[in-house]
Amino acid sequence: MTDLTITTSTTARAHIITISGALDMTTAPKLRQACEALPRGAARELVLDLAGLDFCDSSGISTFITAHHHATALGATFALTAVPPHITRMLAITGLADYFTLHDTAGQADRP
Repeated sequence: MTDLTITTSTTARAHIITISGALDMTTAPKLRQACEALPRGAARELVLDLAGLDFCDSSGISTFITAHHHATALGATFALTAVPPHITRMLAITGLADYFTLHDTAGQADRP
């Protein structure tokens, strides 16, 4: 497995967390911490950009759900962007494809 790299940026509308590498049982806490560190009220949407995500197991999927709940607690919406095909398939199989808002790019999510 590769390490997980997380980059966070904030626009006027959204917190964008860009993830690359492997999201698994050992790296999921790092993503949870990044979400929890976001300031309240600074943005109206939390976006996870998954373009560089090479691997995701059930711990990663669980972390997406936790991030969604965290966004709701902040009063923000939540979206996944640039979801790789293997993760899109996992979301479809688990029924979460309808639970999450999915965008092709972070730019699409960062529009009013």
